[in-house]
Amino acid sequence: MEKSFSSKALEVNLAKTRDTDILIPEEHKWFAELSKSYWGIYKRTQEFIKELNHQYINYQYVIDNVQNISLTDLWFYNSLEESEKALTVLVDIFKKLFEANLKESQRELLITTLIKFIDRLAKLGEYPESIIHQCLGIIRADMGRHELLYIRNSGYFKTYLNKIAELPQYNRIVLEITGNLLSKCIDYWEETSEVEKWFQEKRSLFHTDNSDKIKDIGKPFFEGLRIQLGKASDWSRMCEMLFFNDISNYFRRFSEQFDTSLERIYYIFYLIHLPGMIQLKNHLLYDMNRLLRNVLKELDENETTTFLTNIIELFRELLEKAGPDKAQDMDPLFSLPLGEMFSIVVYGQLILEQAKFDQVDPDIVNQIFDFMVRDFARFALQIYGMHNTKDEQRAYCKEIMLIKAQGDDVQYERVWKEYVYALNGEYAMNE
Repeated sequence: MEKSFSSKALEVNLAKTRDTDILIPEEHKWFAELSKSYWGIYKRTQEFIKELNHQYINYQYVIDNVQNISLTDLWFYNSLEESEKALTVLVDIFKKLFEANLKESQRELLITTLIKFIDRLAKLGEYPESIIHQCLGIIRADMGRHELLYIRNSGYFKTYLNKIAELPQYNRIVLEITGNLLSKCIDYWEETSEVEKWFQEKRSLFHTDNSDKIKDIGKPFFEGLRIQLGKASDWSRMCEMLFFNDISNYFRRFSEQFDTSLERIYYIFYLIHLPGMIQLKNHLLYDMNRLLRNVLKELDENETTTFLTNIIELFRELLEKAGPDKAQDMDPLFSLPLGEMFSIVVYGQLILEQAKFDQVDPDIVNQIFDFMVRDFARFALQIYGMHNTKDEQRAYCKEIMLIKAQGDDVQYERVWKEYVYALNGEYAMNE
């Protein structure tokens, strides 16, 4: 077993750092003592308040625990005689955390926790109305500073603000905040997708003119969303809108509008590079791998060459936009796997071209590409892991590594028995 690093000096220093006197505000002390009769809540809150006020605060720990306190323990604080005061302390804690310099993942968790807190409080029936007003104020202020995080999580508004959107005291502000967010969401998708530009550049790849189809994900589509948003005067109509994840799923399903597997693959390549599709990347790669099984059956010789040329577009972009610098060129650990990748591309094209002339069994071709795709990803992984690889090079390598071969055990066994093992004894070493 590998020995872990140990340092007595470091342990002493860390202990001294954690034992630093913690100045806890009076309202936090009061809040921590409220649950004294409930040991589980009390213990959790005591530890949380200490960490919250520590000089070297562990924000991940604090945000994970504010989630427990504000959601799991909410019933307790709302049942108190001084519930409004207790919940105000909790909201002030949220404000403090929202003003902190958090990692993106931490802020995202904090945002979704606050939205769930609003929903859970509203569902309790009786609660201090001012608390929800304060929470909505926090969201409105933070949206201006971290717009993209709210755009990506806009679906939480539709899911968790239903209850308060029905109430007249909150309806106007919820509609206003959600409407502004959806407007920003539409702008984001239109600006980052640029589907007309992509289609114009790749028009030669498509057999048919898909201009009319592209309108359904292009500028007319987004203009239609803006018109629909303008007419969304109540919450039910607002919820009929496409939120962030709805748009990404709509873009994914749109691949079905193309006539051939090849055209769908080209479209999925386009989707993979959209920032709005990042949460669906694994689904898109699954779609692509499923389509790859059928695509070669649909292609003639010229189309096969074109397909191969485009399927390695990522590799070309790697060389052109994030190619090796002089130091990397001189480093054999970097240049050798890059050269191996280039060789696979060349051999792949030659194999496909010759297979047509010799009428090679498609199963043999598929098994050849099975290991070539795996080798291609393996060499990309080598480059990804090198200390002198640049971030933009790693990004392309990661895209390449995520494209996997489609295994077929039955096909493998047939090729082995009929074409490989059948040659047993046919050849002998020279004497």
